[in-house]
Amino acid sequence: MRLSLVVLLLSSMPLAAAEPAESIGRGRAQIAAGDCRRAIEVLQGVLPAAVAIASRDERADALGAIHFYTALAFSACEMPEHTREQLCEFFRVKTGKSAIDASKYPAPFIKAFKEVQGAMQDAHWFEALYPGFNEYANFPEDSKSLLLWGTCPEFQILADDAEKSGWGLAREPMAQSEFIQTFWARRDSDPGTERNELREQTRRRVVFADRAFRTPDEERGAFSDRGTVFVLLGPPARVHRQGLKRFETTIATDRSRTPLTGTLERWVYFRPQLPAPIPAQQVEFRFITHPGYGDSVMQKDFMPLKALAEARKAYGKTGQAAE
Repeated sequence: MRLSLVVLLLSSMPLAAAEPAESIGRGRAQIAAGDCRRAIEVLQGVLPAAVAIASRDERADALGAIHFYTALAFSACEMPEHTREQLCEFFRVKTGKSAIDASKYPAPFIKAFKEVQGAMQDAHWFEALYPGFNEYANFPEDSKSLLLWGTCPEFQILADDAEKSGWGLAREPMAQSEFIQTFWARRDSDPGTERNELREQTRRRVVFADRAFRTPDEERGAFSDRGTVFVLLGPPARVHRQGLKRFETTIATDRSRTPLTGTLERWVYFRPQLPAPIPAQQVEFRFITHPGYGDSVMQKDFMPLKALAEARKAYGKTGQAAE
């Protein structure tokens, strides 16, 4: 998509996207007037409305415009790291090749745009390799008996040690039912409504992970390494898949001259997708497949493990006020 078409896209948005289109227009006007900070506030403030657009294509158009102009505003405010973050988000939602008119934008912004685009050009959008994830679908809970609920991925992946111990002490059906209600109440971002959005989101991710990431060692894909990362963090911004090179593994048998026959898959998450305590601008998860080693085995690097631990803690704190 050429950026010169953004204005046309905004003018043709249906009524459902009217609020994002209006705010994007106001944000652009603020940038033109030199008020970059106000532009950032306006553009970031309309993100929830853009995310709620039902049509996938219209949602991508709105989000792409928001991230592009937010990046431009950050660049005008001389905040290069935030500029790059927003450009990464732009390329994540607008996956086609984008061109930019160098005569219409400041040189620092043009430079950042081309650098981010170059860094991401060898990557794939998650949907291209793993199609079919629906972030709005609804799925029923597993039809397990209360006794077996503690074995489901939702509990095994999200629960902390205290909750796992507590479940072991809940032996009567009434106590088990109350435990499950409390478990999800802690993870309800809006206790005043009937819906528990995080519970529904987790269920969607588990259903997809079971289908997409099943391995010979795991009957349920949600329990695989990729499945666990997906359940906790959602789809990565970019996926890189390539043949395994010797320097990318410490597998003992690979230190010989025997040719490597495995693959390396890298999932990249950017700052907006990561838990708040993670200081990095992006975190990369590496999954290695190699005969005799395993199928998509996650490498135990410090920052990815920390990101998963922080995501698990964040989910446990979401609705504590409801307890």
